[in-house]
Amino acid sequence: MKKAGFVFALILGAAGEAVASPAVMPGSGAMAFTGSFSIIVRESLEAVLIITAMTAALNSIGSRESVKFVHFGWVGALGAGLVTWWATAKIIRVTEAQAELVEGITSLLAAAVLFYVSYWLISKVEAGKWKRYIDSKVTEAAGAGNSVA
Repeated sequence: MKKAGFVFALILGAAGEAVASPAVMPGSGAMAFTGSFSIIVRESLEAVLIITAMTAALNSIGSRESVKFVHFGWVGALGAGLVTWWATAKIIRVTEAQAELVEGITSLLAAAVLFYVSYWLISKVEAGKWKRYIDSKVTEAAGAGNSVA
């Protein structure tokens, strides 16, 4: 049964999320740490790139007052993440098998979302077309006075 769990973990790892439970992945704790740490670093870099692109687009159209809402958004996301972490650690009690099931389902959902977003991005291949699209959406939201958007 452990071998099947390890194969499942490898499949999920290929989809972009690794299962870092020592009960599933053979090896040392260093292996689990490295897998988890690499996911955190990758996701953090993606978030920084998105935040930077949004603030640069807002600054380029002269809507500097709207940048504060971008910052409110990522700070709020960090707060929501901390609350979720606390809730799962203190309020919700699950067995190891249930935790593995939740990790598996979450990883499959994340892979589906990444596939959908990748497909959407690839459909907008031309950089100029993509830039015009982003600029138009930011200008539209800023022009309508909808800084929260």
